[in-house]
Amino acid sequence: MKKLSLGLIILGVLLMFYPLCAEIYARSEQEKLSALFDSNVPAVSERFDEDTPVAVQPADVSSSNTEFSEAKIEIKAIGLSAVVVRGTTLLDLARGPGWYVESALPGRGNTAIAGHRTMYGAWFRKLDLLKENDLIKITFAGRVYSYQVEEVFVVAKDDWSVIDPCGYPALTLTTCHPVGRASQRLVVRAALVNNHV
Repeated sequence: MKKLSLGLIILGVLLMFYPLCAEIYARSEQEKLSALFDSNVPAVSERFDEDTPVAVQPADVSSSNTEFSEAKIEIKAIGLSAVVVRGTTLLDLARGPGWYVESALPGRGNTAIAGHRTMYGAWFRKLDLLKENDLIKITFAGRVYSYQVEEVFVVAKDDWSVIDPCGYPALTLTTCHPVGRASQRLVVRAALVNNHV
């Protein structure tokens, strides 16, 4: 009986520290990814000019699986800057927001990215605060893609149609909803308004 009690106490202590350990791991991984990303990415212009026409590459989702390595997402409105990893497995999302391999590359269709809202960095914790016309910047392969938020909405947790092609170059961000329950999925849809080197 004493061994069982001691085991339960140890398990309780470990569970208590799990969120802290998850946060430390996520932040550490992001620091490494960010340093690597910044050292590998070519210099890009930070200028956003609404008068510059959007140059969209042809849609080619099938080739995206081999072309995506890492990107950086920045949303000034909610203070977000994180490296996006390839994939949406539990391990991928523990390192940062993850690009859905079923989706398009930036500028080639509907680019979809998932992220945690409560654990492992909680990169998408404040997605619900985004409003129409807020800007989202994706740096990928030496280009900066600027997207403007169109809508923020909620879907069923098993509704994957939001990552399907939508007929124009878009960015779709997904996370669990409501916070801590994950019974639904919060979605942000944004349209490409510009990209430049």
